[in-house]
Amino acid sequence: MDPLSLIHAAFKQDADLANIVIENDEISVNNTWFKLDAPTAFIVGHGPKKNSFYKLSAVYAVLKYGPKGPVEYSRKCMEKKWDKFHVLDERLFRRLMNEETLKHAQIATGNDVPKATQVRTNLPDNQGPRSKKHKSTHPLSESQSSTSNTQSAAIQNAASSDAPVLPAPTADVPETSVDAFQEVLKRERTGRNRTTILHSNSKSFQGVLDIFAAAMRQEQLREREQKRAPSSKDGHKRDKRTRGDKSGSRRSERSGLSSHKHKPEGKPIIVVPSSMMNSVLTSANAEKLLGQGIFVNSLEARKSSTNKVTMIKRPEAATGTTVPHDGSRKGPCKMPTEFELVENVKRLTHSEDWARVVAVFASGQEWQFKGWRWNTPVQVFSNTCGFHIYFNDNTVPPIVRTWNVCRLPINKNKRHFDKPAMLDFWRHLDKWLLLNKPELCE
Repeated sequence: MDPLSLIHAAFKQDADLANIVIENDEISVNNTWFKLDAPTAFIVGHGPKKNSFYKLSAVYAVLKYGPKGPVEYSRKCMEKKWDKFHVLDERLFRRLMNEETLKHAQIATGNDVPKATQVRTNLPDNQGPRSKKHKSTHPLSESQSSTSNTQSAAIQNAASSDAPVLPAPTADVPETSVDAFQEVLKRERTGRNRTTILHSNSKSFQGVLDIFAAAMRQEQLREREQKRAPSSKDGHKRDKRTRGDKSGSRRSERSGLSSHKHKPEGKPIIVVPSSMMNSVLTSANAEKLLGQGIFVNSLEARKSSTNKVTMIKRPEAATGTTVPHDGSRKGPCKMPTEFELVENVKRLTHSEDWARVVAVFASGQEWQFKGWRWNTPVQVFSNTCGFHIYFNDNTVPPIVRTWNVCRLPINKNKRHFDKPAMLDFWRHLDKWLLLNKPELCE
């Protein structure tokens, strides 16, 4: 018998295959048992096993788990170690199963149908060694079942009344032994049962209550002491307020808002690289760029200039820069208009001279700061406002990127970009002066 026709009939009756049962390595189709590895009449049309026959396990898997998706179908086949259908064969098989008859070139007919040995014939549900509803025909089965029912009823009555369980007379337990057991129970006296053991008349939990009362008294005393003592939060607030006043005074002294800050004599100083250095901005062209907003090459400026420039005036486009104060002074603060230009810091011999240094132009070499009052670039640009001017088509030196400097790009050919760069310099310097050295403002 071909199991494929039986599966087709079962699938037409119920698509969920409720009438197909798998037990161990056997499968039951409408109470007809076959081996799971039995071949069917459906021929493999694609893949390495072409022209062979699909097994019953593969047919059952594609009908049972194929509709659940390829992931679940593949997982079940790997778990059960069943063969999988080829994708093209699966589509054809599903279409054939929904038709009334199984007729196709991939379905063998006649003598070509493989023989699937039937394990056993159809059996009723209540017969056979594999039936779940198997009933014994032993002559003592009915008496034993009635005895077990009697014993279960006795156990239930005993559970509700706390009485001992008495064995019922059976073929294995004679009636005389039951009478003897009852006689023994009559002479016994029940001391405790599950109801009386819950009573604790002789026990007292007063000790637990005393411990709880003592803990409550200690908690009340602790709360009273906290109310009498000054609040730690208030003291923290007072300390914070005091510290705030001190830090506020330090900030006001640093920002120049305090009138006790000493103003050094002389004009603010801008330090630029020497004209002999290979730098975009030197002492030769600094006045042209910062004072007039015109960039001139350092070599050309040094050839055309006869007198050495030592003073820079703020240009008119950047004059009148005022920043309002918070009440320490009446009216706004006016930024200085004249600055001293210095290329050799050896002239700065006194501490007040260094106090007037407000801006430093970095050339990009760390040895530029050799012999300064501040030994490292970090210290230099922590006490002054740092700048670095470079051509916009060049890259900034990596060491300059690590310094706290304002980078100002200059275009080599387009001179109309010079004035915006100049204004950026004065704007950045004015902000730094207000925050760090407002005592130099007028």
